[in-house]
Amino acid sequence: ESCASECLRYVAISEADQQQLGSSQRDVASLVRELSADRALPLLLSGLACLKPNDFHRLVRTVLSLVVRHSLIANLNPSHLEDALYEAARNVRQEYRETKDSRRCLAAAKQRLKEVFPLPGQLEAGVRELDVTEKQARFLLTRIAERHQTKTKAIRFDNVSLEHVFPSSANENEWPDRENLEPYLSHLGNLTLLEPTYNRDAGTKAFKDKRKIYEKSEVAITRRIADEYDEWTQDAILDRAKKLVLSDIDQIWPL
Repeated sequence: ESCASECLRYVAISEADQQQLGSSQRDVASLVRELSADRALPLLLSGLACLKPNDFHRLVRTVLSLVVRHSLIANLNPSHLEDALYEAARNVRQEYRETKDSRRCLAAAKQRLKEVFPLPGQLEAGVRELDVTEKQARFLLTRIAERHQTKTKAIRFDNVSLEHVFPSSANENEWPDRENLEPYLSHLGNLTLLEPTYNRDAGTKAFKDKRKIYEKSEVAITRRIADEYDEWTQDAILDRAKKLVLSDIDQIWPL
C-alpha cells in the first residue's frame, strides 16, 4: 500500500499533475521540465507525502529558488546541492514519523537547504558566465518578464519567441564586432522575449535596426533594451544580465 501511494505521488510530480499539486503545479513543472532538476524529486516526494498543501507549496518555492540560485545562476558544485536535497528529504520523513507535524517537517527541510544557498558574491560571479539552454532561457526570462509587465500591457508569454539580440548568423557588415560577441550568443544578457512577427522582422539585422523593432514590443524587458543601450557590446550584455537577474532575484526567487 505504501509503495502504491508513493508511486501515485511520484507520477503526480513527474507529470506535474494540476489536480494533485494544486497551486504548486507550475513550479513543480518548472523544476521537472524546464530545469531538469532530478535531484529535487526525492524531496518533492517526501513533501507531497508528509506536508499539508500550503506547506508543500512553501517547500516547492524554496526548492525552486535554491535550484535557480545554486545550479543555474551561481553554477556551484552540484554534489553539495544533491547532498542537501537528499538529506532534507530524509529529515522530512524523520520529522513526520516523530511528530506528524507539517510545519515542523517543512522547517526541518528548510533548515538544511539554507546551508547551501549561494552568497551574493557567488551570484554576481555566476551572472558573468550565465550561458543558458533554450529551456532555461525561456524559464528565466518569462519569470523576470512577468515581474516587469504591467497589467495594462499584459500578454501571454507562451506565445512569444526567444530572440537573440546578437544573432547566430550575424553578418560581418552589420555586426563588425562579431568576433567579440560570438562567445556571448547564448548568454542570458543577449536573449530576450519578442512577439513572433517582430522576431521575424528583427532576424539578423544590425542592432540599430533591431532597436526600432524592440521599441514597438509589448514586452517590457525587451523595450528596455532600446531605452538603455545605444550599442550592443560585451559590456552591454553583461550589464543587462546583471540587471535582469540581480535586481529582482529576492522577489522572484526568494530565500
